[in-house]
Amino acid sequence: MTDDPIAAVRGRMEQFLEAVEACVGVLPALVGSYRRGEAAFHERVAALERRESDCNEAARELRSALADSLAGESFFHPTGDLVSLVTAVDAVANRAERVATELSAVGPPLEGRAGEALERMADIAVEAFDALTEAIAAYLETLSGTDADPAPALERVRRLESDCDERAEVHPFTSGRRSILPTGIEHSGRPLVTVLSADRSHPTMTTTGEDAAAGRTDAPSARDVALESTLVRYEDGSDRLTIYPPGLSGVARMSTWLTADADAFRDLEAVR
Repeated sequence: MTDDPIAAVRGRMEQFLEAVEACVGVLPALVGSYRRGEAAFHERVAALERRESDCNEAARELRSALADSLAGESFFHPTGDLVSLVTAVDAVANRAERVATELSAVGPPLEGRAGEALERMADIAVEAFDALTEAIAAYLETLSGTDADPAPALERVRRLESDCDERAEVHPFTSGRRSILPTGIEHSGRPLVTVLSADRSHPTMTTTGEDAAAGRTDAPSARDVALESTLVRYEDGSDRLTIYPPGLSGVARMSTWLTADADAFRDLEAVR
C-alpha cells in the first residue's frame, strides 16, 4: 500500500467502482436468460451474488483508506461526503443483487414488448453506472485541485434514469391469464398480499390475507409489505390483479409493473 493518501484513496475507489461495475454488468445477460427461460439464469444469479460480495469487501477497503487519509496533511477532502458516496454506490450493487433475487421468484418469463423493455432497462442500468463512474472520477479530480467537471456525466445519468422510468410506464408488464408468481412464495416472512376492490375507479389497498380473515382492518396496507398489489373488479365482472415487486426498481429505478388476470391467482389464498 502506498504512503500517499491521495493515491491510496484513488486506487481503492477505482477497485471499488470496478467491482460494482462487474456486478451491474451481469444484469443484461441475467435478464436476457430470464426472459428466454434459460438454465443459465440461475447460474448468473449466483454469479451476481458473488460479485456483490466482492463489492462489500472493496467498500470496506475503501472506507479504511479514507480513514487512513485523515492523517495525510496533503489530502484535504470532505470525508463525510465521500463516505456517503461510497454507501450510495454500494447500494447500487445491493440493488442489482435484489433484482436478481426478485426475478428468480418471478415466472413464467415475460414476453413481447414487456420482456424487451425489461432487457433495455438492464442495458440502461449499465450505461447509467458507466456515466456515474465518469462523474465520480471527475469529482475526485476536483478535490485535488483540477478543473474537472462532473456535471455532464451526472446529466447523462439523469437522462438515462428518465428513459428507464418512461419505459416502465409505457410498457406495462402484462402476461394475460398466466401466473407470474409461483404459489408458496413468501417475502420478508409475510404472506403474499391479497387486495380487494369493488370499484373500477378506486382500487383499495387493504390487508394481507390472514389479516383480512381475522377482521383486522387496521393492519398494514399493501404498501407496507414486500409486494404491492391491487385487485380491481371491473363493471363487466372481470378481475385484474396488478403486482408490483419493489425489488425490480433496481439500478436506475428499474420500475416494473407485473399484471395478470386474477383467475391465475386463486391459489394465492392458500399461501400463509
